[in-house]
Amino acid sequence: MEAWKALMLRISNVLCAVKASTTRPHVSLNQLSSLHAASSSPCRFSMFEQAKNITINGGTFTQHTHVNSGHEAISEWMSSDEGKPILWLHGKSRHLNSAIAQYMPQMFIDRKQLAGSFFFSKHPKCNSIDHFTPTLALQLTFSLPGFQLALSKSLHSDQFFLERSIPEQFQMLILDPLQGITAPTPSFLIIDALEKCAGKENQHKILQQLLQLVDTKEACLRVAVVSSSAPHLRRFFRKKEIQA
Repeated sequence: MEAWKALMLRISNVLCAVKASTTRPHVSLNQLSSLHAASSSPCRFSMFEQAKNITINGGTFTQHTHVNSGHEAISEWMSSDEGKPILWLHGKSRHLNSAIAQYMPQMFIDRKQLAGSFFFSKHPKCNSIDHFTPTLALQLTFSLPGFQLALSKSLHSDQFFLERSIPEQFQMLILDPLQGITAPTPSFLIIDALEKCAGKENQHKILQQLLQLVDTKEACLRVAVVSSSAPHLRRFFRKKEIQA
């Protein structure tokens, strides 16, 4: 009789565990499909081939010249425990900075530290703030361990998350899920050609969101921002304690 009770108790425990695992919140296929539809695949990937040979002021920019020096500066920032959470790459040579940014993903991939990227451009889905948050969130579900489960909990009570305002989306899709994420080493986000995002106000909103991001999880995420040296961007970075 005692053996029978013990067996029934074990069966009951197994059934409870199975029920818990099947009812545990997860990002549904519908939610992932919605995120994917709202994201922009052309903005997620750098144009590696285009960066290999870029003409600047009549000269030829190659992977083995200026890119290497840029890599050294970025590598130093990546490796430093005392480095500031945001690196701003800017200057007179916009093509040079962008080319370096386009090589950066491979640097982070080699170190298994690429969290995601967004490359602004003239592409219809790459010049708007509307696709910025869903694109990053979708990438984080695959690059940060534990993020997908945390995102599912954030979305569990709201099936209309993509109808929320831009700040609400950023809070729900990125900031809230990051609260419970820990990592032994930081991962990196790359934001390129910020000045090509339509509207100075939207560019400012993105920078404010990135500040929120690193304030929330500086130990978990760092951000490299590549842009022109436009006066409004320079003013923003001068006001903040950000590596420039």
